[in-house]
Amino acid sequence: NDIDEAAIAAAAVLYIEGYLWDEPTAKAAIEKAIAAAKAAGRKVAFTLSDPFCVERWRSEFRDLVDTKIDILFANEAEAKALFAIENASQPTVSPTGKYLGYSDGQAVYLVDVATGQVAGRVADVGDVNAVAFHPSGTRVALLSAHKGAYYLFAVDMNSGKASPPFPVPVLS
Repeated sequence: NDIDEAAIAAAAVLYIEGYLWDEPTAKAAIEKAIAAAKAAGRKVAFTLSDPFCVERWRSEFRDLVDTKIDILFANEAEAKALFAIENASQPTVSPTGKYLGYSDGQAVYLVDVATGQVAGRVADVGDVNAVAFHPSGTRVALLSAHKGAYYLFAVDMNSGKASPPFPVPVLS
């Protein structure tokens, strides 16, 4: 009953802390606030808060991310917990929220968030330093230390094909 739907409707973004999900009354309030934000055409931002919190509520958080969250905040440990990925680095979520990209040190994986299935894998890209999605979510850029130098790779999400490596000059 403490949810001010008018205040939510007046805001651009509703921001929710994931650790509040532990309390049943707070969880009900969050669900009511999300419904109010969506009814008003507002964005919903959610922070996973803590890997242990994510582990307790993984399936419910995955459902929220898949169906109600527009902006997700997560550090590497929280993203690994959400998608049950043990050996991953450089996790990133596509702007559309459809894909999660990460590296295991040997390859870059693109996972369909809704199903948890690997939608693409790019091998032999070296030690990935960064993974970034194009705003459309149709392409991914990889910055990698590969064969003694730094390279950029572009991956087309529709075909799954990686571009030839583009050398990045190292400025000293």
